[in-house]
Amino acid sequence: MKYKALTSFSGSISMYKDEIRELTDENLIKDLTKAGYIMPFVKIESSKPGVKTTRGKPATKSKQGGAK
Repeated sequence: MKYKALTSFSGSISMYKDEIRELTDENLIKDLTKAGYIMPFVKIESSKPGVKTTRGKPATKSKQGGAK
């Protein structure tokens, strides 16, 4: 399974922040997840063409209300 580094770290393996890597060592995965260094990576694709997603939600432009 692929995991994303939430912060840079080094040890038996090293990863930089936002790096995505395939990890298979269950004990290492458990320790790094518990420490808050990694999280499972799931690629999210939009069902609508041309729509980018951010952390699972469609990216939208903020609408600023106001009197014209």
